[in-house]
Formats: sequence, structure tokens, C-alpha cells
Amino acid sequence: MKKKESFPFPWKHVHFVGKMNLDLENPVLYRYESFSRFERMKNQDKITFISPLVWPDLFEQRFFSKAFLNKFFGKSGADYQNRFFALCFTLDGTENADAMWSVRAKEDDGDFCIRYSVNLWRFLDELERNADKNGIDFYLSSIAYDYTQEQLLSNLHIESAKKGLCGSVRNFLNILRFKRRNFKYENEVRIWAVRNNSLNVDKPTLLELDMDWMALNLQILVAPYKSDIKWNGNLIEHNRQKRNSARKIMENQKSRILALGIPKDNVRLSGLYDVPLWKYSKKGSLNLIKE
Repeated sequence: MKKKESFPFPWKHVHFVGKMNLDLENPVLYRYESFSRFERMKNQDKITFISPLVWPDLFEQRFFSKAFLNKFFGKSGADYQNRFFALCFTLDGTENADAMWSVRAKEDDGDFCIRYSVNLWRFLDELERNADKNGIDFYLSSIAYDYTQEQLLSNLHIESAKKGLCGSVRNFLNILRFKRRNFKYENEVRIWAVRNNSLNVDKPTLLELDMDWMALNLQILVAPYKSDIKWNGNLIEHNRQKRNSARKIMENQKSRILALGIPKDNVRLSGLYDVPLWKYSKKGSLNLIKE
């Protein structure tokens, strides 16, 4: 591993787009994911990349229209529509990033959210292992939050980036590096998997690749849980019940993660809502309640 912790990068099929602010000694990527999806990937030793054709963001979807691709890549541009797949991560390792949890921690039918982290160099080793046999090149792109919504709509950046740059996958992905400032909190890094051709695509919106998860220095953080314990008229007791209820639920979620064969030391509970209990003494001082 030591030989891969400095420049130049040794991967034949991995390319970098734009400036990357990485800790070269221990570069870590974080991703928020539903447990059900992670469970499926871990059990199958797979990782799933998603086509931008099914992204909900219409600002970015427009770049993958056949009309735009033909304009950028030439007459064969439409052939590129089913070649691009992506997986989004963040460089923000803040344990209790409430905004990230709030947006992604959807609980449906017993599902819950986790945040997993991987060592980037080991992750690239795994991707390189997939490259030749799947006819894929990978591109890492760090998002720049330089454009407001109005500027994006005006297409000023698109037109300037296209001048003299048409036909290159790297330059096409460089256009997609720019997002509205509203999303700056995401501190996003995208990993693109780009097929060398669009033939024999069984699932045009999904790309599944082999992945040895335990080779990635995998770490998992269980989503913080907001207990729905109802108010009982006693602030101290109410907070104690809320915390104990949340802990019980999170411990259950942790046990489901451990059942996947992940070492106990690699799984932690988020402490976002796990605050100490305090009460006022008769003299008016604030004292910590020992449990």
C-alpha cells in the first residue's frame, strides 16, 4: 500500500478530472447509503453505479440528452448515452453532519441509513481490477460549487467549456464538475465508470462491478435516530426515555450490520442526538446527571 500513497498514481484505467483536495497519506471517501442496498451489495460482493439518466436533477440530466451528446461528441454522440455511470461520495468526514443525515436518512419499511467510508487507494485497486474485463475507464471528479442557479440556466459555462474541447470524455465530465452553491455542504466527489462502448448493456441504468468490501478498510456509522417518545411532563425523564429508545433502535440496526460479517470495531453509532442529561440544583447550578 505504501507505494500507492504518493504521486504519480499507478492505475492504468483511473483518471482525475479537476483539482482534488486529498489527504495523500490516508484519503477517505464517505457515502450515505440505505442499509438494504448496502446489504445486497455486500452479500453479493458487488458495488452498483447508477446511470445519470435516472438522476432526479434535471439540470444535470440535460447533458445526457441525445441532442447535447451529438453536439458535444459529434455524429456518434448519442452512442455515449448509455456509457456513463456514477457513484457519489463526500470528503466531509464530520461524524454528525445533520444536513447529510436529514437529506438521506429515509426510513421505509424498516430500512435505515448508514454512512460507510473507504480508503480511496484501496477502492481504486478494486476498480482497476474491474477495468479490463468490463471494458471500463474510471474518472474521479471533485465538484466545484462555483455557479448559481441563474448562471447554470444561462449555459455560460457550458458554452465556454465546449470551445475547442469537444469530443473528449474528460472534458465532458469537466462540465459536470460544476454545481449550484446551494449544494456546497455536500463536498462531493464523483467516481464515473465509463464504458468503452454501449454494446451488450443488459441494464442500461445500472452497472454492477465486483467488489471485495473488506479490502477497503471499510468503516460504518449508524444513522442517528430521533426517538418519537411522547412528552410525559417531566423534562429529565422525557429526555432519558428518548435517548434510551434511540439507543435500543440503533443497537438493533448495528446488530444487522454486524451480521454481514463486518468486524465489531468497524461499526459505530452516531452520537448526534446522544447528549448528556443535566438538571438544575436547588442553588441554581447546572449539574450533570450520572447514569
